[in-house]
Amino acid sequence: MSQLLPAREIAGFCTIWYDDVTRTGYYEPVGVVPEYHKRGLGKAMLTEGLRKLKRMGGESICWGIFRGCKCTL
Repeated sequence: MSQLLPAREIAGFCTIWYDDVTRTGYYEPVGVVPEYHKRGLGKAMLTEGLRKLKRMGGESICWGIFRGCKCTL
């Protein structure tokens, strides 16, 4: 899943894995380009991912948090 800007540039991304045996969704990685922080893009991607997981029969989610990454796109 990604958020595209009008110029077709990627502003954020989110990968969601779903295990249909355990009915668990896994979020990794999730990121938003620093210039687009605090605009709700990450929240929108996570919320849409939760909706999709629920429609697929998901019952739980798992994600890890890493702060301080100095990576850039």
